[in-house]
Amino acid sequence: MDHHRQWRLLVLLLCWVASGLLQWPVNAQSTTGSPIVGLKPSFTQTPLASYVVTPSSGKIDVTCSASGVPTPAITWLRDNSENAFQQLIPPPFVTAVPGKTVLTIQSANSVALAYNITGWYTCLVRNQFGTLYADFSVVAHVAPQITLQPADTKTANKYSTFNAVRSQAMCLAEGIPTPTYEWYLNSLSQKLSDGGKVSIILTTGGASLITYTNITANGNFFICKATNSAGSVVSRSASIDLFAPVEARLIRTQYNSAVYTFSKGTSPVISCQFGSSAAFF
Repeated sequence: MDHHRQWRLLVLLLCWVASGLLQWPVNAQSTTGSPIVGLKPSFTQTPLASYVVTPSSGKIDVTCSASGVPTPAITWLRDNSENAFQQLIPPPFVTAVPGKTVLTIQSANSVALAYNITGWYTCLVRNQFGTLYADFSVVAHVAPQITLQPADTKTANKYSTFNAVRSQAMCLAEGIPTPTYEWYLNSLSQKLSDGGKVSIILTTGGASLITYTNITANGNFFICKATNSAGSVVSRSASIDLFAPVEARLIRTQYNSAVYTFSKGTSPVISCQFGSSAAFF
């Protein structure tokens, strides 16, 4: 090598040292006793700041690559711990080539798995001349799953002293993000809206409660639909059974006594006779 090229290389090395790209540890010696010269790591590709994994995407691939001399090692951390990866179900899958790794995180099929996947991750790059890291977040979404199905209801078909005319049903679903609810009567083409004779509220436990006050015929049923950005789910059909309330009917009056028949609908159940001194009057 001529002296001109040697001086150029020396100047280049000095510039690298001055900028911090080129370093040699004071106590680091090669097998020949000479100082070890290398380059501290630098990223060539870093993860994005955040990722969302959904059932429709199936998985996410996160790439982290770096250069340096010697070739830096790349390690993935979860919540600042390598051991945290053992808690993920299903576990992440890492493929690696020198200076580059790809972290694959599968989507979740339940809220419990989604909570396990969601968190802070770190790509850690290091060799004996330096350490770099890049943090990013992962949020796992999961479609709603109904945990409380609306139940069949029995409703009085007229006002009386025994029953009010209203039908109620409750529905509860879990998912990430938190699902919203819609109610339908008989089919998904007949959406019910809050207001007037229909009341739809959220309970303190997060369930949706519907109250309908003017159903006048049998054969109707409620349907609940829970939706979030990951999908939707439809509940079972909850039937609304109407019945005539038990009531007292005056069927005969004679002197100071009366006979009352308590009936359900039109079928007599029991008859009672009260005298003139009865407190009933």
